[in-house]
Amino acid sequence: MKALNKKMWRDLWNLRGQTVTTAVLIICGVSLLVATWSAYRSLQEARDTYYKKAFFADAFAEFKSASLNTILKIEAVAGVQLVEGRILTEGLINLPGNIEPAVGRFISIPSGSQPRLNQIHLRSGRLPMDGNNFEVIAYQGFADAHHLRPGDKINVTIQGQSEVAHIVGIGLSPEFIYALSPSAPLPDDLHFGIFWATESSLQRIHKLQNAYNSILVKMHSNASKPFVISQIDRILKPSGSLGAYTRDRQISNMFVEDEIAEQKVTAIFIPVIFLGIAAFLIHIIASRLMTLHRPQIAALKALGYNRWEITTHYLKLILTMSLVGTIPGIVLGAFLGQWMSNLYESFFRFPQLQFSISMNSTIIGLISGVFPGLIGAFGSLQQIFKLEPAEAMRPIAPPAFHKTFFDRLHLRRWLSVIQIMVFRNLFLRPWRLPFTVLSLSAALAIVILAGSWNDMIKYLLQVQFQRSQREDISLQLLHPKGTNVLQELSRMPGVVQVEGYRVVPVRIKYLNHKRELSLVGWPATGKMHQLLTPDLQVIRLPEDGILLSRFFEKEWGVKAGDFIDITPLEGAQKLISVPVSGFTDDLVGLNINSKIENLWRWLGELPAYNQIIMQSDPQKIRQLYVQLKSHPQISSVNLKQSLYKGFQETFGKIIRSTTQIIMVASVLIAVGIIYNSVRVSFSERSKELASLRVLGFDRLSIFTVLLFEMGIQILLSILPGCFLGWGLTHLSMALIHTETFRFPVIIDRSTYARGIFSILIAFMGSSWVAYRMVGKLNPAEALKERE
Repeated sequence: MKALNKKMWRDLWNLRGQTVTTAVLIICGVSLLVATWSAYRSLQEARDTYYKKAFFADAFAEFKSASLNTILKIEAVAGVQLVEGRILTEGLINLPGNIEPAVGRFISIPSGSQPRLNQIHLRSGRLPMDGNNFEVIAYQGFADAHHLRPGDKINVTIQGQSEVAHIVGIGLSPEFIYALSPSAPLPDDLHFGIFWATESSLQRIHKLQNAYNSILVKMHSNASKPFVISQIDRILKPSGSLGAYTRDRQISNMFVEDEIAEQKVTAIFIPVIFLGIAAFLIHIIASRLMTLHRPQIAALKALGYNRWEITTHYLKLILTMSLVGTIPGIVLGAFLGQWMSNLYESFFRFPQLQFSISMNSTIIGLISGVFPGLIGAFGSLQQIFKLEPAEAMRPIAPPAFHKTFFDRLHLRRWLSVIQIMVFRNLFLRPWRLPFTVLSLSAALAIVILAGSWNDMIKYLLQVQFQRSQREDISLQLLHPKGTNVLQELSRMPGVVQVEGYRVVPVRIKYLNHKRELSLVGWPATGKMHQLLTPDLQVIRLPEDGILLSRFFEKEWGVKAGDFIDITPLEGAQKLISVPVSGFTDDLVGLNINSKIENLWRWLGELPAYNQIIMQSDPQKIRQLYVQLKSHPQISSVNLKQSLYKGFQETFGKIIRSTTQIIMVASVLIAVGIIYNSVRVSFSERSKELASLRVLGFDRLSIFTVLLFEMGIQILLSILPGCFLGWGLTHLSMALIHTETFRFPVIIDRSTYARGIFSILIAFMGSSWVAYRMVGKLNPAEALKERE
């Protein structure tokens, strides 16, 4: 082994404390980077592979009824490669031993064969066949939730008809990676399932002979999507089309795309902060190392080693310190990434979500781990080139004490000698103080950022499920019914209060912007569902006009008083121009709201409802569920409690788990910063502290010097750290802003308190280390100087 290599390993052992703490920072940054980036790539590859293998459609449309000739006309449109007609319908599921209503979406496929588009991935069993039995494939999420297997039977009610469905297979579809009920914003496998049945079976039940009410479209790669969509709408307009839409508006794909985009932001945002702090700490350690090793550098030059050889030696030393954290960081990142992928498997239903550390992830991890060492060493290693052997052999000149900002404050008369020493040393190095404070502030900010995500989840749950939605149950009717439906439902046992509203699919247009969504008409006197401002004040519905989601103000530039063109996608589909009266800060989805009387007038229809919300008596809930499941006009039932629970088990679980990891890493960063600062300060001031011991100061007084110095830096970092945490939270929310969910920036006081408390805990631990170092201080050795 070369002499310089032996020296490097000896130096690493002597710097083991700083090496370990720096390695911890790099492990945190690299592991999070590798885990989140690999999880992002795994999600992306699983999506692309499955979409391609299953021939996922590029466009979709639903309508009342269209013949095969209409389908053939669409297939002749320029840019269209393939069109497949199908039947969609919904029904209620009656499972033995389960009193709560469950909703099923039934989709037609050819008898005994795969559909050409949106093919089914069979987990078990076979495809359904025509025959005497009503055979179906059950969606895996619903089947797992109810322990259903091929050979089981369930009772269903579709279009008012009772059927016995024979489950012959369990499967998945690219259309339902994120399985969402049309009337609920969150997945609920316990109460919503997808079923695939033969085309002839659903045509018989739905009374559609040789006709379809939905199509899937595959386009050529060079097709103009806007042109194809416009042609589909033109052809399907007489069939009562609700408007065709492309894959990027398909609800499951939207959630998958949003999660992939959020994962990509997380993979870059947090690790960059961690690794930036690591670079600063390595720079401090390297600078101090160059100062302590001046005699060694001089001796090496005198022995014939040139500047490049010595520089390479110290560069290898610093890069080895980085690699001590990089390699374990990559390994830990693999475990964290696998754990994150397992979470996503229960959330997104892919046939195969294989997590793997790709070569790209490994290379990114290595570069990101080594990069802080290179940046941190760059400025420090320049000292080697400047040192001549004769100069390096001489003792380092004491720092030039001059009047600092502290001295100009004239505070000495009120301070002790120890306190004067502390303040003078802090201001003597004007660059190190702000960088140390900034690093501590960043650590505190990340703790606050991680905690704020939990705060936002709690806020969303409170506002969405307690303050805004006060109902227990929401119902969707097969067809709009007159106002007497409220009286009929209110007479059911267990019903405390009933309110109805009208939902109409519409296409809105403003300047060159177009969008399909739902217009909701609410009763002005309604109490169970309320629109709220960010400060939880109730928004009154406008007398004449609509309330739009804030998205349209920010993205489309719509202002209050502007007119929006609205085309209802049912009935006469007559264009109306409606004024925008204001905006709502919706947390889930995009919405248009108006008074129900205005909506009836715009549609030119008699008062009717197609959505019902109700509050129920918990003592009579069983009897109520039985009647709801058997009601012929109800197509779906959603339970708020189930949605609440589903949110906590999906989004809540993922966010809570991620934030816990980030908070632990942030606390470790704070420990590393404080510990290294204490070690460097002790090393630089060992002679000064030894002199105090000789002059008669006791151990506690000397320890106070280090304690005050670090304590002041921590106090200086708290306020900037809180502001930085507030800023990072706003920035992260802006970067991961999606249409499906819009989390408000909420940071509780307790989150700030927890962040500050974690920094103080790290300070107390490092103070204990400093106290031990002072106890081991040997004045005789510390005051020796080489002649």
